[in-house]
Amino acid sequence: MTRFLTSEWFEVRMTLVDDLPELPGASARLQHRVTEADGRVVPYYDVIENGRLTASGLGMHPEPDVEIAMTVDDELALIRGHLDPVVGFLRGQIIVTGDQNYALSLLPILQTPQALAVQRMLDTLTEP
Repeated sequence: MTRFLTSEWFEVRMTLVDDLPELPGASARLQHRVTEADGRVVPYYDVIENGRLTASGLGMHPEPDVEIAMTVDDELALIRGHLDPVVGFLRGQIIVTGDQNYALSLLPILQTPQALAVQRMLDTLTEP
């Protein structure tokens, strides 16, 4: 098991996404801010090019398209498939700064059978 939001976790995550299908036009630079129980904020970024995760890691992206903020519990629930991203957004558990419609247009990436398989595998490898 790999501890959540560590450099090792991001390495494992990147090895799991090799088989994700291309979705032309689905590209974004996402900045995430995850708030730990002690109030500490852990920033990480994802770069998606044509539906595929091409880069991800701890820290700040210099030019994000969208920023997404949530608690660590909500982030883990999202990864585990226990929190639907749209429901989380509507309930205020997931805060999107920037073009919200643009962010919502990326949701089909998360719903492919391959992405759901990656999500399940990542869940089994993630230690809170």
